[in-house]
Amino acid sequence: MPFNPWDYIGIWDFLLLPVYLVVVYIIAKGIQNRKELQHPEYKYFTTGLMVKIIGGLAFSFVYLFYYQGGDTTEYFYNARVLNNMLFHKPDVYFSVTLLGNNSTENFFEFSHSTGFPGYIFSDNNAFAVSRLSSPLVMLGLNFFLPSVVIVNVISYLGFWKFYKMLAQIYKQNFDILKFAAFFIPSVVFWGSGIMKDTYTITAVLWFTYTVYMVFVKKQRQRTNICLLLLNAWIIIMLKPYIFLALLPSTFFWLSHKWTTGIKNKLMRSLVAPGLLAVGFLVSLGILSIIGNSLGRYSDADSIMKKAKATQQDLIRGEQYGENYFDIGEYDFTPASLVSKVPAAITAGIFRPFLWEAKNIVMLISGLENFIILLVFGIMIFRVGLIYLVGIVRSDPFLMFSFFFVIIIAFSVGLTTANFGALVRYRIPLMPFLVVLVLELWHQKKMKSEKELQLTSSKHLDQIS
Repeated sequence: MPFNPWDYIGIWDFLLLPVYLVVVYIIAKGIQNRKELQHPEYKYFTTGLMVKIIGGLAFSFVYLFYYQGGDTTEYFYNARVLNNMLFHKPDVYFSVTLLGNNSTENFFEFSHSTGFPGYIFSDNNAFAVSRLSSPLVMLGLNFFLPSVVIVNVISYLGFWKFYKMLAQIYKQNFDILKFAAFFIPSVVFWGSGIMKDTYTITAVLWFTYTVYMVFVKKQRQRTNICLLLLNAWIIIMLKPYIFLALLPSTFFWLSHKWTTGIKNKLMRSLVAPGLLAVGFLVSLGILSIIGNSLGRYSDADSIMKKAKATQQDLIRGEQYGENYFDIGEYDFTPASLVSKVPAAITAGIFRPFLWEAKNIVMLISGLENFIILLVFGIMIFRVGLIYLVGIVRSDPFLMFSFFFVIIIAFSVGLTTANFGALVRYRIPLMPFLVVLVLELWHQKKMKSEKELQLTSSKHLDQIS
């Protein structure tokens, strides 16, 4: 049966959409006006939210009318089916939605009056999106476009918390860092639909904020610990491999933060390796405790099997047409994997290149990648790679961002077979990558200004 977008949206979507947009805008603008005088970063609160909502609507229309459906319509349909079940058998609804009990017994509780769950019911990771979306779709009155607005209002909280953190860490540069939080084109598009990517990226950003509040600022620790655990659970439930990158990167951040507070260089050099070792052991302990939740990512053998399956899929590259790419053959020995680090990381961060873009969506991503690559090139040319590395090493949060970007880029670049998936899978690293680029650029600019002032001062001294 051919896909019909009008099975998912109708006249009520278009009648309710402007109402939801106006209400959201009024509330957001009211919050901004109350906060902006004391907190300058709030001047971007409403703009960031509206851009995200527009991105979600654009994503939805592209999937409805260009791609002719896809995961987003499946997630929405299943969330609506769950909501129907709430009014028929609430115990089954809560069993499935809160406990994730996707048993055969619960499946047969659904009927023609509720609708039957789709094929994702048997996939815990995929069906979790519908479980998370269920109350949000309910707030959207079970209509697609209003639900997209609500999903983005809630997911925006992670982006906003992330930006508030950046404004505290980089007070002199917070204005330009709005681009990292709100205005990355690929993130605005791929991270705003009713999709796994939307929930995972907001959870990653909110997780980062709570780590900062608990371990660095040490404020509202009980609340933030609860939020930290909640967002960790969302990440593990949807995309466990992201948590595998997030956890060690967080320990690099915290150990670096604690060691930079030690003024004695000898003591710092002795303590730093010990903290890293403790962080590594704690990471292993946490991963062993939650191993069952990680599924295919619970141990090295499972990860390699998944990577091997993806590699075999990649070999059949003709199925991807012009969007297919290949970083070359490799096996799963340590030496072979290490040899693919440069190609995988390059693909994970900078591809598709401009000349590899075959449609408008890939072209936007290609332009984004080109700008980032160009800025990196200019900085390396003007101040040198060693100077840039020194800046990253001296800043705990930039160290965290660097390791997280590298781990995700390597994972995605190694195991992804086409540009469409690549662009989606790497969006969790994009805000951190752009923070790295913008803060390094800011430091380069300050260095140039100091050199100019020093030159001018010497020139005046010579004249006098």
